[in-house]
Amino acid sequence: MTDGRSLPPCAKYPSTPYWPWSPTLGRGDAVHDAPARFVGEEVVATEKLDGGNTLLHRGRFQSIAALREFMDVAQRQPSALGGEREGVVLRLARGFPGADFARNACKSVRVGHVQTDEHWTRNWRPCRIARSAHSSEGPASATP
Repeated sequence: MTDGRSLPPCAKYPSTPYWPWSPTLGRGDAVHDAPARFVGEEVVATEKLDGGNTLLHRGRFQSIAALREFMDVAQRQPSALGGEREGVVLRLARGFPGADFARNACKSVRVGHVQTDEHWTRNWRPCRIARSAHSSEGPASATP
């Protein structure tokens, strides 16, 4: 800021509780205790990605069985970025206070998913993206 004042410290993003039927559960992390909360409510399901999300579904599920089947199928599909999908994050579509995050969101993660205490931005670096093979500017490739 130009007036010399510092920005307030940012709160750490809360830990997302696990979907009760997640293929794996994390090191001592909480498990969502009321998955039926998402039934009949508009929800958003995204692919679990560090630093971003890819929308998989927005809508309502009429039963816990339908929601569970969706989560199981979505978890097994390949990542939008290629390779195995790390996981799926489910949350209510409507806004909610940060204090209610653990009641309104959960995640399902694959066995052997990436686990680290180090934040993804610590070693992140942009990749160079070459021009499309179909453009007049050269071949397409992405390299770190």
